[in-house]
Amino acid sequence: KPSSSMRARRGNFRCASCRHTPPVRAPCIMAASAGIPAYSDKGYWERRYVAGERAAEEAQNYSPVPATGPASAACTEWYANWEALRTPLCSLGGPLGSLAVQPHSQVLELGCGDSGLAEGLAATGLCALAIDFSPAALRLATRRPALPCCRPRPAFAAADVRRLPVRSGAFDVVLDKGCFDALRSRDSAAMLQEVCRVLRPGGRFVCLSNSEALLRSHARRLPGWAPAPGTPLTLPDLDDEVVLHCYVRRAPGAGSADGRGPPGCTGGAADGRGRPGG
Repeated sequence: KPSSSMRARRGNFRCASCRHTPPVRAPCIMAASAGIPAYSDKGYWERRYVAGERAAEEAQNYSPVPATGPASAACTEWYANWEALRTPLCSLGGPLGSLAVQPHSQVLELGCGDSGLAEGLAATGLCALAIDFSPAALRLATRRPALPCCRPRPAFAAADVRRLPVRSGAFDVVLDKGCFDALRSRDSAAMLQEVCRVLRPGGRFVCLSNSEALLRSHARRLPGWAPAPGTPLTLPDLDDEVVLHCYVRRAPGAGSADGRGPPGCTGGAADGRGRPGG
């Protein structure tokens, strides 16, 4: 498996903020000692988002006119924001073609942070659930005023991507932009196994990553899915180190001699009810 130091050399882990896009290095748990944030550490993210909460409160308190709209609260977009991703993800004329995310799909966003992606998805008619393991991130995400056309609003839940508290086959699409890149190697494998489990047959896992090879090296060990034709690919107008991966969930039993489906991609609801945990 690639070491943490190898992952740190993959490229820049870019943050596209609402207001600026400062470059930061690739996520690496061992890099904290070198002054690079430990992106796989929950404490790091909680501290970061608590600081974001305070900054948002101060901005609101000192603003002579109360700010409104989705950009009024702090938000951070890793790699790309919703406007940049709308066509690549949702247009039949985009790079995913017939595999593009269509209205009324059940979509799970992993490691949402305080991103506005789930709101954008919901505004286009998608049923979106966004999860993160940081309570502070979820508070930031839910405090923003809803987009006028965002009905229903996306749901948010605290959850661990290594143990998703939802039933198997619950989602048409699982989206990730940056979460996989922030994990340790062993946690990356656990996350992909869970993603494969919660996708329905024909469902898609769409991941924006700064590595073309690392995700593939993990994903190919799970026989429950296959890469979509033409992927991975780079997206125009984005950093050339950001790669879009798409994996399509096979039907149960496909690729399995005993007909029980691929190992690691089957199982019942984590909470027995098919609802997200918190």
